[in-house]
Amino acid sequence: MTHARRRGLKLSKTHLIGHSLGAQAAGVAGSSIKSGRVSRITGLDPALPLFNKLPLEQRLDPSDAEFVDAIHTDAGIFGFPEQVGHVDFYPNGGISPQPGCELEVVIPQQQILPKFFCSHWRSYMFYSESVLRPASFVSSRCESWREFSRGYCSKEDITHMGFGVDLK
Repeated sequence: MTHARRRGLKLSKTHLIGHSLGAQAAGVAGSSIKSGRVSRITGLDPALPLFNKLPLEQRLDPSDAEFVDAIHTDAGIFGFPEQVGHVDFYPNGGISPQPGCELEVVIPQQQILPKFFCSHWRSYMFYSESVLRPASFVSSRCESWREFSRGYCSKEDITHMGFGVDLK
């Protein structure tokens, strides 16, 4: 029995949430537990740089927890573009710029970091909103953004992005 479990940690009630590098670290933490699996890991725009060439055991993937979900908001730049969970969400296509992050919005603020990281940070803002409103962010199952934009996705197979996701 592991030290944490002896102290009362219930893996069935453990939900790890990480943003960027933290999402990848949550995956590594989940996979390193040998006495069982945590209930859930939520990856908020899991980091892409340096992780795209690593094997699954060194980054977030569906085997790291009983349920892994991810919100991709800067796919291909700072965020990992491919599916990393049982359920992956790509709000607004999952790419930069996210709404409110367009250059004409962030440049007048004269701040360098928000200009470059705005879309990457949107993932944790979406997740925070989903904690307050779990039934928001209605999402449908789809194989690709192209299929979604053409209206080819399931109307019956829906869930909610973030905290209120259907864990089944």
